[in-house]
Amino acid sequence: MSIRPPSQYVAPAVSRSDRRVMKLTRVRVDTTDKTSRTLHFLHPDGTGRGNSRVGFVSPEHVPEFEGEEGWFEMERVRAKPWSYWRAIRRLDPPPHA
Repeated sequence: MSIRPPSQYVAPAVSRSDRRVMKLTRVRVDTTDKTSRTLHFLHPDGTGRGNSRVGFVSPEHVPEFEGEEGWFEMERVRAKPWSYWRAIRRLDPPPHA
């Protein structure tokens, strides 16, 4: 495996059109010491490929919050080898929710 010099790294691209408001739902796993940890978050805006109608967000891309669900302003980061969503900030639920 070769290491590229820093001048060859490409910064992730984000555009204004890649932002939207999403409701994230926490998915937890119970551990042996009767605690739990967050595996990932789901949002109902999946790609529709295969059987998945939801998208997945890594816990490292979502700020800490109380509860199992929350509304966030999200942005899609276009990066290699794949793009991902990250939460920018927590929002109040929209009136239609």
